[in-house]
Amino acid sequence: MAKKKSAKAKAKSASAAPVSAAPVVSMPNQVLSEAIAAARAELDRCNPTAARDILLAAANADPAAANADLLELLGFTEMDLATSYHSEVAHSEIGDSVAALIANHSEQAEIYLRKAVELGKDRVEPATYLYLGQLCLGAEAATFYERGIKGLEDEIEIMVLSGADDEDEINNLKRKISAALCSMTEIYMTDCCDDPLAEQNCTEFMARAQTIDPSSPDVHSTTASVLLSKCQPEAATESILRSISLWSLEEPNTWPTYPTRLASAKVLMECGKDEEASGVLETVLKENDEDLEVWYLFAWCYYRMGGGGCDEDMMGDTNAVSIDDKVDCWVDAKECLEKLLELAEKDAEADPGMLQHASEMLQEVSLLLAQHPDIVLRVEEGQRENVGDEDEDDEMEM
Repeated sequence: MAKKKSAKAKAKSASAAPVSAAPVVSMPNQVLSEAIAAARAELDRCNPTAARDILLAAANADPAAANADLLELLGFTEMDLATSYHSEVAHSEIGDSVAALIANHSEQAEIYLRKAVELGKDRVEPATYLYLGQLCLGAEAATFYERGIKGLEDEIEIMVLSGADDEDEINNLKRKISAALCSMTEIYMTDCCDDPLAEQNCTEFMARAQTIDPSSPDVHSTTASVLLSKCQPEAATESILRSISLWSLEEPNTWPTYPTRLASAKVLMECGKDEEASGVLETVLKENDEDLEVWYLFAWCYYRMGGGGCDEDMMGDTNAVSIDDKVDCWVDAKECLEKLLELAEKDAEADPGMLQHASEMLQEVSLLLAQHPDIVLRVEEGQRENVGDEDEDDEMEM
């Protein structure tokens, strides 16, 4: 399979020290159990800091008592804390201090969870393996994901055999399994893409995921990426459109994550579906209107919709775009490009390649628009009328 860059680099720290764990437990079991129960209660109240403080107090009072349950829960609290920082700055620039906090919590989580697996053997929760899959790299990460999947499958089997009538919980477990299979697929498309079985593994993982959870948007979007890597654009287009159809008409709080939707927009563009990609980007822009990449992709969509930079194999005859339609699209492209370059002035780490391409597009777009001022005026008047109509609709709904 074609080699891609890894989704992210994991920072490692040799200075972080795990809580020591000796084979002899000297703390009374009741005290330890009460500490764990209190920490779980704090986690249920979405207060991981308080949960971690309780667990660390118990561990520091008697380090020899740090068993698998305590270490596992400590790992969960560290992951919750790392996630909370990600959420706070999910769609803005992450400063060095915040990045360091996220890295520290992630490193501590890995230390605690690895020790929990060492002490607990096969008694740890599936979530422990799934978290370790997120924290590790390459084949090791894939192995952890597979162990987590096995644990989830065992939970489903127990529920079915016991006659438990909890379809929602079973579907929730299946969604976790499909998400893990998507993550494993990403691993074999990036870190392990040179593995002789990479393509076969990706195909098998996605087949399993579609069988287990056919209504997951992530499954179909990941399948589309796999199909693109195998040079099957038509099948990839079918998969990504299926993915979008599963969430686009639902309530925003049920939509896939910001990064997932951004990735889906890129896949749509690779499939030549720029109009659909712009619709997905619209959902992302509503959450963050200062993301340079979003404005860049928006501009590129409008630029290509107007016939610019088209791949004839994907887009067909570029001459089929009328001058009116071309100007209409490129007025929007110009607006997005100017916004991108304005934001880039405040971002010292903006991608130089992206900015160079944006400047080239802006030069081409501006030249054409200058040649057709009457059409530009008509387009801009139409846009102002549309904005006025939308404002009136909003007032009627209030």
